[in-house]
Amino acid sequence: MPVDLAPIVARRVEAFHEARRERIGRIEVRDLLRKKNPYLFIARGADTPRELARALVDATLSSSEETMFGVAMNAARGRR
Repeated sequence: MPVDLAPIVARRVEAFHEARRERIGRIEVRDLLRKKNPYLFIARGADTPRELARALVDATLSSSEETMFGVAMNAARGRR
């Protein structure tokens, strides 16, 4: 009998988005500046403080999203 994976995947995708929202809420500017080189982002065209902050947050999220998504999908398959 086939298993309907859509509801399982939908729950895990929601868990991924919740983890992402929580991660955004924990980001501290001083941590961003310690972990990422702001001069790289300025060289890549971040001309205003707002653009620099956005680029730093995007880079930080990108670094952690693959892990968060893998955890969410493994939980859907019953793995840790």
